[in-house]
Amino acid sequence: MLSSWEISEVHTHYRLRNFTIDLISDDLSANPTTRLCHFYPGSIGKYVTEVIACDDLLTAQKVRVTKKGHLDFSEVSIKALPACGGLQFTLNPGIRRLDTALRQLVVDSTTMCAIHCREEIDCDAFQTLTSATNVTCQLLVGKNGNTVTDNNWKYYHLAV
Repeated sequence: MLSSWEISEVHTHYRLRNFTIDLISDDLSANPTTRLCHFYPGSIGKYVTEVIACDDLLTAQKVRVTKKGHLDFSEVSIKALPACGGLQFTLNPGIRRLDTALRQLVVDSTTMCAIHCREEIDCDAFQTLTSATNVTCQLLVGKNGNTVTDNNWKYYHLAV
């Protein structure tokens, strides 16, 4: 599930404007489905990083950026929601739940944390703290709880 992407324009600011982001399905058939993620009206300024969210949550394997004329950008980062067993989690960056964790683990990635959550019958949410070498994963019960702003943590709950 693609939730957002980041784009940095560090060349000439007038080149990247009025562009469309399309997602192409992961269907391996001869006719994959293409869906509009977002149309960006206007331009991205020089030396600016812009976070662009899709208008809807969509499953895709490929991202296509199109516009009339020359397409030029320096850096693109795709961010997706972790999914496991057909269940998706909604990301709440910069949020930490204060509830006591059902279980705390050290894992290699956020995806592994999502997998552990799905393996626990009582787990409805999890939160991660990423370091240079690993991810601290806390499995949580329920989708709601007391939260605080903490830019080091990312809180995920089952999407409805």
